[in-house]
Amino acid sequence: MSLGPGMEVAVRCTADRWDRAVPPTVVATAHLVMIAVDEQGKPRPIPPLELTTDEERHAFHLAEIRRKHRLPLRDELAAAAAG
Repeated sequence: MSLGPGMEVAVRCTADRWDRAVPPTVVATAHLVMIAVDEQGKPRPIPPLELTTDEERHAFHLAEIRRKHRLPLRDELAAAAAG
């Protein structure tokens, strides 16, 4: 399933202790929205994802929920900025 030209990418940043051997600590997480563009800089479709595991299907479902909330917020903020 593809949601058009965009794809959400999950990023997790970790830090390693320099003074002892312990597991890395998660210091930041983010969900970035990347848009595929063509040579003219216009959004272009991307191939659909092939979700094969329950974990992938669950992550995709969570991304759909975030998108459902993100798009109306974007539109509301744009309307408020326009006055």
